[in-house]
Amino acid sequence: MAHQLLQASFLFSIGLICTAHSPIYQTKLEVCPVLKHEVDYIPHGTEFNLGNLRVYETNDVAPKRLLIGVHDIFGDTKNTRLFADFLGETYGFRVAMPDFYRGIPWDHAKWPPNMDEYSKWSNEVANYDTVVKFDIQNLIHYYHKNQSITEFGIFGFCWGGMVSSLASSDFPDIKVVGLVHPSSLTNKMAENIMAPTYIVPCKDDPDMMPFYEILKKKFGDNSGHRRYNDMCHGFATSMGNYSEPLIFQRVEQTIDILGNFFLRNLHDN
Repeated sequence: MAHQLLQASFLFSIGLICTAHSPIYQTKLEVCPVLKHEVDYIPHGTEFNLGNLRVYETNDVAPKRLLIGVHDIFGDTKNTRLFADFLGETYGFRVAMPDFYRGIPWDHAKWPPNMDEYSKWSNEVANYDTVVKFDIQNLIHYYHKNQSITEFGIFGFCWGGMVSSLASSDFPDIKVVGLVHPSSLTNKMAENIMAPTYIVPCKDDPDMMPFYEILKKKFGDNSGHRRYNDMCHGFATSMGNYSEPLIFQRVEQTIDILGNFFLRNLHDN
């Protein structure tokens, strides 16, 4: 029920207040524009279908350390695929990034959104409890049964950060979590997370130190927080202009932060 309340009022990122838990960490998107900057990039991986779910998988399928990548509300883009490719290739991971929206992401051009339209889309396409949770469950089952993978990491951007947090509380096979400019988080979620977690907020994201303090009580030094006060929410996805040197440098730094953190927490078995 808590998941449904959060999903129905998702909109940390667009200024709605969720009353299910307090506080909810709310991004101040008036600080930065919401623009589409899809990078000119040819992804290195391949796609496969798991039922009606399209999954992008990085090129090297040999590693047993598998990460699940969760996009933001603007969906599966070349930016997120580049992030997955670089993370996998640099640190020896196999990365699977499903298109949870099944080809129906929210359109950048509809920002700020009409609330009725957004709520309808969110409930039909992006609902964790009725759609996304089962996609993650099926993905874990697929890799466990067909590839003998028993431990997983998960990372997500914005909405994907919320999903990653919830998935960590639902699936014990997830052993490590990365949250990149996450949205819609609550302290209750931090209490429920079952795996070491690293969070990377930006200048228009809220102060996430209270969330981090809960993680530190649970995991000690095996948790992390890095705030970019020179980056806008969405810099690592299609809201980030990768052609700007500082933005791309921060993307690479984030890949390094998560890569090393994930290596520390996943066994190559």
